[in-house]
Amino acid sequence: MFKQWPLNIPVSVLLLGALTGVAFGFQFGYGNQTTYLVSGLRLLDPQYLANDWWATETVQYHRRFAYLVLALGSIGSLPWILATVNALAISVGAVALFRFASHLSDDQRTATYCWLLTSILFFGITGTISVAGSNAFTGGIQPSGFAAVFLILAMLTFATGRFAVSGVFLALSGLAHTNFLLLGLPVFGFAHLLIGRSGLVRRGVIQFWLPVVVLLFELPIILQVSAPGVAPEIRAEASRILSEIRAPHHYNETSFLLKFLPLLAWHAIAITHLKYVKTDTDFGGRLLKLYWSFLVLLVFGFVATVLLNIDTVSRLFVWRMAPFSLVLAFLIIAAAATQLVLGDKKASWDAYPAWRLGILSFGALALGVAHIGLVRGLFASLILVGILWFARRHWSVTRVTLQWPARRSVTMLGLGTVILLGTMFVRVPSSQITCQFNLFVSGCDEARNELYSWARTGTDPGAVFLIPPNLEQFRLLGRRAVVISWKDVPLGPEEILQWYGRIDDISGGILPESFSETKRGYAALDDRQIEQLVQKYDVDYVVRGILKTSPIAEGQEVFRNTDYFVLPSSVFSVSGPVRVSGPVSR
Repeated sequence: MFKQWPLNIPVSVLLLGALTGVAFGFQFGYGNQTTYLVSGLRLLDPQYLANDWWATETVQYHRRFAYLVLALGSIGSLPWILATVNALAISVGAVALFRFASHLSDDQRTATYCWLLTSILFFGITGTISVAGSNAFTGGIQPSGFAAVFLILAMLTFATGRFAVSGVFLALSGLAHTNFLLLGLPVFGFAHLLIGRSGLVRRGVIQFWLPVVVLLFELPIILQVSAPGVAPEIRAEASRILSEIRAPHHYNETSFLLKFLPLLAWHAIAITHLKYVKTDTDFGGRLLKLYWSFLVLLVFGFVATVLLNIDTVSRLFVWRMAPFSLVLAFLIIAAAATQLVLGDKKASWDAYPAWRLGILSFGALALGVAHIGLVRGLFASLILVGILWFARRHWSVTRVTLQWPARRSVTMLGLGTVILLGTMFVRVPSSQITCQFNLFVSGCDEARNELYSWARTGTDPGAVFLIPPNLEQFRLLGRRAVVISWKDVPLGPEEILQWYGRIDDISGGILPESFSETKRGYAALDDRQIEQLVQKYDVDYVVRGILKTSPIAEGQEVFRNTDYFVLPSSVFSVSGPVRVSGPVSR
């Protein structure tokens, strides 16, 4: 690793890291935030969702995240604070990648380009997303985002030989998200085995004493979720509902077998380029052993879930580690590419022609971006080839003594800007780029936002809504209890069966086998079925799609816009008055 950095290099790295975090967007109320923020908001306001079954009667998995939300919400505007924290977390991850690159490189030139290429691949090409929808970072902060930062830092400090510090970061990763601890322990443990028997016990104690303490601390919630005392038939049915109906994209590997191809391609490229990477150093050797350890876990997961169909392993969700295996693969690919382009050993470059590197990179990228379309994939490939061409032209082997003057930082920032613009273009469909920054702009899902705003301001806080199963943001943005939504499935076997019972009820009793069937079932509910649901779940308001017509709804709506209308429960039942506080909106 080079010892002397010109001032503009760390400044540029910090700036580009910050821009990377910003490029992910400033979002609130999207994705898993609709699930993970609820417990924290209930700590801020105990009356929030007080009548909601899922929020009050099921196990809330990420308890510590709730206290973080409580602390941040006590400071100021929670949406803006969370978005800023998310950008900072991603920035730390980006800067950590530069530390990886600097240890894999001989000088500032190769380190900088290694980092740029790694950032393109990890943040730009894949968006940190891998098989089964696993990801390191998203546009909105969630427990896995914190866990991802700590895990990357644990990987970095492991490779540098600071095992005690690595153990602290691994423990913090597990505190943020238990799944990271359950998977991180075997990954780092096997990496220690690969290092050798000499000093193994000492290294293991230094690395794992704190993560094990955290694991013991987490054991009650793990047992509560896994429910070992539940009858086998209940566990089997809950597993079927989760893996085949609610989340086949996560837990039914046969439903996303083709998604393994990009993962395989990236690792194939990395393995075939290992000879161009400095793995003979202490850092490189430990990095390589950690890389093999990640691969062993993924191979084990594939065999156990796809070939042997072991439900326990599927529920463990080993694919959580796939994006982090790609971090190491991308570092290897980038280090090899920069060594071939910028290295002092011209014979290495002659033995590996540029066109062959281009073909390999192009093929890997084509697989890696297959899920986002050919045009954006080609665009991303051109960015990578352009960076390599620029590096070859301006820092060739004939200019190894060239220093990095201040004017070159402008070039670096320009390249970084192109990378980040490419990141946004590749990772996010053009129709969603504006919504990626929904805290800055309005106009995203206007009809839904009008509905949420009316529910939040025009109804009693204790009101219960019967909603279409796809309105997953209702609890968070509407701030009102709902009978059930599709996204917020609990984790315990008995709770999963209760969740599915409610899903079946709002689908008209058709025993839906998919999200689309559930939506169609809800849309087809007649007035008699809704009356039964109103009475069973003590519903105050019923939300319907605007295309659904009903004689009973004529002139009875308390809210209507272009996509939805809302009926009071009194239309369907005379069991009691509707809790209304605020003006009626039409």
